[in-house]
Amino acid sequence: MFQPGELLVYGSTGVCRVEEVTRPNLSGTDRERLYYRLKPLQQDGVIYTPVENNGKVPIRPVITAEEAEALIDLVPTLR
Repeated sequence: MFQPGELLVYGSTGVCRVEEVTRPNLSGTDRERLYYRLKPLQQDGVIYTPVENNGKVPIRPVITAEEAEALIDLVPTLR
């Protein structure tokens, strides 16, 4: 589970900061489930998404610059 303050990549939205893990009192949400409240870094608005989204929208941690460079270095070895 991601924690408040962490950065993640959310689907095609891009990098978001986790503002909180909550049970929002919003219509259309299951009040028994936990949701991330995400703040996209490159656009306005807030996103609520279930903590256990079952792969419907890809969520992954942001990788470090070193991890990205290591992946780029592997490109020539790929077929």
